[in-house]
Amino acid sequence: MKTLPLALLALFALQGEAPLRRTLKEGTDTYKMEAKVFQTVTGPMGEIPMNISSLSTYALKTTKVDDAAGTALVEATTTVDKLDADGPMAAMVAQQKPKPTTQTGKMDVRGRLTFDKSAGAGLSSMLSGAQATASAGTFVEFPEKPVKVGDSWDVIVPKSPMLLDQDQKLTAKLVGERTLDGTPVWVVSVSGTIKTAIDTAKLPKEAQLPDGPMGPMNMVLKGEMALTGEGLVDKATGKTLSMTTKATSKSNIDLASLGMTLDSVGTIESKVTLQKAP
Repeated sequence: MKTLPLALLALFALQGEAPLRRTLKEGTDTYKMEAKVFQTVTGPMGEIPMNISSLSTYALKTTKVDDAAGTALVEATTTVDKLDADGPMAAMVAQQKPKPTTQTGKMDVRGRLTFDKSAGAGLSSMLSGAQATASAGTFVEFPEKPVKVGDSWDVIVPKSPMLLDQDQKLTAKLVGERTLDGTPVWVVSVSGTIKTAIDTAKLPKEAQLPDGPMGPMNMVLKGEMALTGEGLVDKATGKTLSMTTKATSKSNIDLASLGMTLDSVGTIESKVTLQKAP
């Protein structure tokens, strides 16, 4: 029976196909996440630029592996290391003190991450959610069946109370092979459109906007992001070594308490890189 997997691998190789899988092993993988948001909001006062850049550390800790089930318990902690802004957002961002957010959940051999309900909220959670959405495919969801170069499959972007009101689908494609610092990698592209939806009145209290002179400052945002990205996946382990993405966004912001509607357009650039062990 132990020779069957080898025989199957040999058959897939002859067909030019490869079963993309994530090796599950206890330990911690640390990523650096860079995000740059360039936004222009248009309203009664004209055009207002709102730019934010951040650098975060994302630590994914695998605590227990179930080989029979092909799953592992994981704990992911996002820490905002640096946060800068200009324009009208600068003062508000400067007053914030983002706290690390931690999520627990599971990962399977297809690289699918499912998290329990987040314990964090506020600006730190929103930044984490924005980065995770903008860099969808940080941990590429592998297809169920073996694929060959040129094949495509769906990648699920799970709903988030901070950004998405339902699961979304992107398209991943096995583009080819490459070598990164001597490591053989698969090149996987990710593309598609994500529809965003935020109603601040439905967020946890600590994530809501501060009250204004007229009472609660609720905001309803609806829009979409067209995203493209490229990931480099270690052939041997299935770990994502790097992922770069760019998304163009267009949204409508309804500030009912102020009787005001704003339009927003912009871009989000994100880069995620696995850090080498010291």
